[in-house]
Amino acid sequence: MFLCRKLKPFNNCYFGNAKSFLFFCDVWNKTSSSSSTTASNPVCIPFSSAISAVLMESGDSLFESLPAAHTSLLVAQTLTNLKRKPEIALAIFRCFQEQGFRHDIFTCSVIIRILCDSGQRKKLVSLLSEMLSSNEYLSFDLPALFDVLYQGNSSFDSLPLLFDSIIKAYASCNRGGLAVEAFFELTKAGYRPSLKSCNFLMNLMAQGSDIEMVMAVYHCMKRFKIDPSVHTYTILIKATCSSGNLERASNILEEMVQAGVTPDLMAYTTFIGALCECGKPDVAFDFLKIIRNQGVNSLAYNKVISAFCKQTRLEEAEKVLETMLQQDVMPDTFSYNCLIKVLCAKGNLLKAAYLLKEMESAGIPHDRFTATFIVQGFCKFEQICDALQHFKKFKDSAMFLDGAAYNAAMCAWCKIGEMERAMDLFQEMIDQGLFPDKMHFTTLIYGYCCIGKIDSAQNLLMQMLNAKLEPDLVTYNVLASGICRNGSFNQEAHDLLELMWERGVAPNATTYGIFIEGLCRQGSLEEAEILFKELEGRGLPKIHQSSVPWFLVILNMATLKRPVSFLSDWLSKVLLSLGSLSLNL
Repeated sequence: MFLCRKLKPFNNCYFGNAKSFLFFCDVWNKTSSSSSTTASNPVCIPFSSAISAVLMESGDSLFESLPAAHTSLLVAQTLTNLKRKPEIALAIFRCFQEQGFRHDIFTCSVIIRILCDSGQRKKLVSLLSEMLSSNEYLSFDLPALFDVLYQGNSSFDSLPLLFDSIIKAYASCNRGGLAVEAFFELTKAGYRPSLKSCNFLMNLMAQGSDIEMVMAVYHCMKRFKIDPSVHTYTILIKATCSSGNLERASNILEEMVQAGVTPDLMAYTTFIGALCECGKPDVAFDFLKIIRNQGVNSLAYNKVISAFCKQTRLEEAEKVLETMLQQDVMPDTFSYNCLIKVLCAKGNLLKAAYLLKEMESAGIPHDRFTATFIVQGFCKFEQICDALQHFKKFKDSAMFLDGAAYNAAMCAWCKIGEMERAMDLFQEMIDQGLFPDKMHFTTLIYGYCCIGKIDSAQNLLMQMLNAKLEPDLVTYNVLASGICRNGSFNQEAHDLLELMWERGVAPNATTYGIFIEGLCRQGSLEEAEILFKELEGRGLPKIHQSSVPWFLVILNMATLKRPVSFLSDWLSKVLLSLGSLSLNL
């Protein structure tokens, strides 16, 4: 049997006998009448808050001096007398616990009934969460709790609220699996869940991609003849699509219509988004055309545009944008950003600039992503002046620019050797409250290496370390390439490799290849051979085939100093590391 929590029992008992149980069940209904007759009949004195105070002041001594059943009855009646003051009742409930009293199923049921009847949903979920996670509560199964509440008052109509709250309490404790167990245990016992409980649990399971549990809850709804809502069907569509079963999702959409439930915008958008995520933007676009008169907004169109752009199918993405305009659906910043990003990556800068102007004409604002895509694109394809002009335009518009946009502009200045301008932007970014990361430092290190200022590049590396920013392999390889290119790589190469190992960044074959190439270019074959043997000794993965050119440098330089047999042996190892067979010289 599924338990709320296997915890310490309260004196190993529940209620002492049947008489005590019947008395408890009668407490709730009699309290109101006894309270109303107190004024006319002084002899009939209800269990008052004053007695509650005595109980709390007595602490464990009073609890221990009474039989367990009678102690539970006293606490239960105290709470019952406060049923019209749920906040105070809950405080008293917790105060009893702090004084050493261990609540059992009956005292718990009293406070739960109070919170249910007063509609204190949040407090109820919070209390149930405590019960499920605390070591201070007695173990009891959920059907037993429902039975006690129902037997105490057969007209109790807050069971759906309790059902819903229990499921949410498990979810708040990150126990989705136990929430499912509780759901099916209660339904098996005959308790009817609410539509809200079913939807909540189905959505919880859908988020965890547990399609089988989603469908199990759905079939349970059908057994209880609970009519699914549009939200129910939307969850089903999302769950089935996430599992890749588009046919099943389509059948659910059809079932939804046949059941007389009109799909809303969320249901349609969920289905379209799922089609796009499964790599079927064409199908999504066709479906979009079918429902275009159903009030579809830009979100659905954007999902299709984004999907086409991810597949670099710009022509189709532009057709979706045209369809939006024809349907009087206004594209937004995201719509244009998807297209601009791919256009810039592909080098179609004229088209990207055209869309940028189209945004401005339509009054659609740019954002930080627009700026980054444009500046990066123009910089990547060596249109440095245009990149910097666009950056200035974005900055002058008082638009927020993030670190990525600043880095793109810094890269542009670095490419033309204007390191002072790049450093000015670096400082400006810091003044704007943007903290630089290793991307920015790597860009500046690259810039200084390009103009041969290796000392400045190395100083930036030290600044990174002092700022608690750990350089990654890319940063080290950029600096290694700069050292190699400027011919000062004997001691610097050794120091950099040592630093990398010291900082926990293992040089890869590319790192070694950079230094070996430089050593060979200056004729230092002995040092190059030492590094190559170190590469072998480190057990590094195969050298990437892009490193082939420096093997040719080795061949050209070494023929002057070493016999052919040496080259044959060394280059055979080289080609073997590339995955080739052997070299016959």
